[in-house]
Amino acid sequence: MPLPPLLPVSEIHARLQNIYPEGTANRNYQTREIAAKTVFVMLYIGAVEGAGCWLRPNQVVARDDELAQAIGLRIEPDRNLPDAILVDLGPAEPLLVFVEVVASAGPVSDTRLAALLAIATEAGFRDNHVAFVTAYADRGDAAFKRTVSELAWRSFAWFMSEPENVIALHGGIDAKQVQLSNPAH
Repeated sequence: MPLPPLLPVSEIHARLQNIYPEGTANRNYQTREIAAKTVFVMLYIGAVEGAGCWLRPNQVVARDDELAQAIGLRIEPDRNLPDAILVDLGPAEPLLVFVEVVASAGPVSDTRLAALLAIATEAGFRDNHVAFVTAYADRGDAAFKRTVSELAWRSFAWFMSEPENVIALHGGIDAKQVQLSNPAH
């Protein structure tokens, strides 16, 4: 299916203003220039519904310096940043989520978790408001089998094939606090 002619970013940006009218929840994020640039890249590569073309995180740089600065996050190009940084601004204290796509940068290992946590704490985030996710294609994928032992405790594994589920790696659990039911007793 051929795609229509590609629109310039400025036109996509203008159209987003109409798609998300005043009063739309989180409109300011959905109508920013960075959103228009992301849509542009998706259209450019043909990543549209039904086309069977997918977008990898390393194909687009959707950097929002304004939002990063507003939450105290310093984005420095020479720093080893994750594939994606997600922020849930809904709670009183925002939740910061660092995402590594195993195919592009490897998993969230202990070393990687410590480096990303340093970025978050520099921005004023408390440990319990920071999450770390390694994204995989599938649990049966060779990349998961090869790197599962490297995953850091206190991180999550997410699978594109099962988007509604995550694996949580809990560390530091006191065995005395774990209650196992035993029907024999």
